Amino acid sequence: TIADLEQRIVQQYSLLARGLEQQSLSQDRRAIRLMLNDLQHSWQSPQQLRLRFSLPAGAFATAVLKEIMCY
Repeated sequence: TIADLEQRIVQQYSLLARGLEQQSLSQDRRAIRLMLNDLQHSWQSPQQLRLRFSLPAGAFATAVLKEIMCY
């Protein structure tokens, strides 16, 4: 589960987690998976692809592009 994953990370980085808690960290969660809305693509040249899409609030296009490039 996500809770188990979070707990393992907190255990692995316990010093960092304690420091963040002491600084009154405000915790937020983001979706692990998301759907691209209105996806469009076109090749500008053999090496250049243009992508257009929209994302739900709180999602970042840079994260999507990173996953595409690593795929």
